[in-house]
Amino acid sequence: MAASSQVLKYLTINNCICIAATHDVELTYILERYFENYHFQEKIINDEILFDYKIHNGRATTQNAIKLLGILGYNHNIVKKLKRKH
Repeated sequence: MAASSQVLKYLTINNCICIAATHDVELTYILERYFENYHFQEKIINDEILFDYKIHNGRATTQNAIKLLGILGYNHNIVKKLKRKH
């Protein structure tokens, strides 16, 4: 997180056009003075992820990374442990 935020901040204050995609919502708060936030919206229905493919203003309002790991076939024990921590 520390490295990502510093690299992205450096790029943007040095006149680089910078677009970053992240699942780390914390990063969007760290860099909110330097970047605008946009997100995609999705629905998960019967273990299928469905995107609307529209860009929405603001940071993401849902968290789906753990659910996606399960859908993609990651080890059940890993997904189960992640769900408990979340």
